[in-house]
Amino acid sequence: MGEYFLALTVGFPSRDVHVQVDTGSSTLALPLEACRTCRSDARRLGVAPLPPPPASGARGALVTARVAVANVSTTLTFGGILADTPDFERPLVDGILGLAYPPLACNPTCVRPLVDALVADGRLASDAFGICTGRAGGTLTLGGPDADQYQGDLQYVPLAPRHHHSPRLFYDVAVTGVTVGGVTVPVPDLNTAIVDSGTTVVVLAPAAFGALKTHFQTHYCHVPGLCPPGGQSRQSRDGHPEATWFQPGYCATLTNADVAALPALTFHLGGVPLSLEPSEYMLRFAAGRLIYRCLGITYLDGLQDQEAQAILGNVLLVKYYALYDRAGDRVGFAPSTGCVRDGQSLSKLLADGAGADGADGGGGAGGGGDRRGGRISYGWVLVLVGGGALVAKLLADCMERRRQRSEYEPIGEPAT
Repeated sequence: MGEYFLALTVGFPSRDVHVQVDTGSSTLALPLEACRTCRSDARRLGVAPLPPPPASGARGALVTARVAVANVSTTLTFGGILADTPDFERPLVDGILGLAYPPLACNPTCVRPLVDALVADGRLASDAFGICTGRAGGTLTLGGPDADQYQGDLQYVPLAPRHHHSPRLFYDVAVTGVTVGGVTVPVPDLNTAIVDSGTTVVVLAPAAFGALKTHFQTHYCHVPGLCPPGGQSRQSRDGHPEATWFQPGYCATLTNADVAALPALTFHLGGVPLSLEPSEYMLRFAAGRLIYRCLGITYLDGLQDQEAQAILGNVLLVKYYALYDRAGDRVGFAPSTGCVRDGQSLSKLLADGAGADGADGGGGAGGGGDRRGGRISYGWVLVLVGGGALVAKLLADCMERRRQRSEYEPIGEPAT
């Protein structure tokens, strides 16, 4: 599991660029030819940047060009990257496509996000889009849902009310409870969560993560490596807690039977339950003949002080189709059907970006131009390298901490 990207066609003459699909931001940012720190193999734009606005603190420059996605296009002003950090771009991905609300696209200069521009131009049937993120690819549907991508009916969760007339930034929803194995667990600092396709895991505030960890270690210590020897409060000789895989940076060699002994985890968003089986929140990573399992839940210091105290990332969203109904101020969820179109292998998706036809100058890799009721549905590609890098980092952290505290070892025999 990694980040998901699609192809945009930008400029004239046109150039295909790959962008991460991110509902947790609103900026379209693409590398320019003048960028000195961008990855050497990044697809760069040769368009001329606009003069910077007075007193602008933003890095990079504003660019105006024709931008096409599938078979719709518009003229857009967006961010051109002139400098970035080493971890900003992943292999195969050049920039980012933010799909959240316009106030997040003020950095500090305000520009119109791509979806807002397409709606304003009358290019979409409605102000909504659907995302299906499978483990071997996915689809983005502009203008409404694609019923072929989910089972049953969409269950809608209203977006959280705004406080003090503040502008809406994210797709944030109320969290009304958490159950573990069917048992309600009191979880502090968890009232609102952001639905974010640009985050891989589920991110909680420290106290919320701690409450889940305590419940797991109280009721499921029979699972190898979950509870440290001598109980959950035991400290090692250097004063650090004994290692357990229920924390960021640790993985364990759990068998399928070990994983199956863990409980289902359900987040209740109003009256809509979104459940994860243990095989879904314990991420699987192969290293040689060893199969590691890494917890797909983490915490972030300071999140408890934000309006939203959790981020629901792709660990959850790979199971559910999500319709971001901006006109209705709600998000709809339904179990997904797998997302990748029939007859498309992963190797083909990686080779050609999920198809390349379309009209209105919008073809390019990632096109496909499948019209359904006035909507555009096409595939994007799962970045397997990105997923490997994510879990490999967790594993690298795990191995480093094993060297620091020799009492921790991978649990169990190598899984097959």
